Amino acid sequence: PRSTLFPYTTLFRSVFDRAIAANPASATYFQMMRAEIELEKGNTKTARTGLESLPTGYDPDGAATSTRINLALYERDPPAAEKILVVSNLEELVGGTGSLLPRSWFQALIARAQGNAQKAREAFAAAREKTEAKLRDHPDDGILVAQLGLIDAGLQRKQEAIAEGLRAVELRPISSDAVDGAAVLSNVAMIYAWVGDVDLAIEIGRVSC
Repeated sequence: PRSTLFPYTTLFRSVFDRAIAANPASATYFQMMRAEIELEKGNTKTARTGLESLPTGYDPDGAATSTRINLALYERDPPAAEKILVVSNLEELVGGTGSLLPRSWFQALIARAQGNAQKAREAFAAAREKTEAKLRDHPDDGILVAQLGLIDAGLQRKQEAIAEGLRAVELRPISSDAVDGAAVLSNVAMIYAWVGDVDLAIEIGRVSC
């Protein structure tokens, strides 16, 4: 999934610089976030440099692990992504939206990239179960609903995926929440891409940026 930071790169750079100046102890965290921003811009080499310069073991809520996995997938190296995930013992990792995603979600992405349809289905199904459990407690969480839509797209449940994507936009419109609303739209764009409607995915993706 794309980061919510992507449409606001310049703004967040300025915020990061000010935050580091005010609190130098936060430098490592913002260094990691900058690496994520560079990755979302497609600057994989710069992102890798930023990640490799992080202190050993630095991985708040699995954020560094999820970024490293995404970097490996961007570089079309699913075996490397799989090794990165295996090293982590966390059952949930912070994703680009800032919310915790089940380990099975990343397993599904890796299996999908490997072309292992059966393993991907099993992992998507496991991720769906965990996401539905969270939604029972937070039924109006647009980020969670959009995530469920992505999972259903991965499971080739086209109608359900689209309906969930549209529901997520209703719950978290960009007009009332510029950050999370953009994240929802990015996920909806991915939903349409995964179900085969590439033109609409591109159109929505432009709005989210």
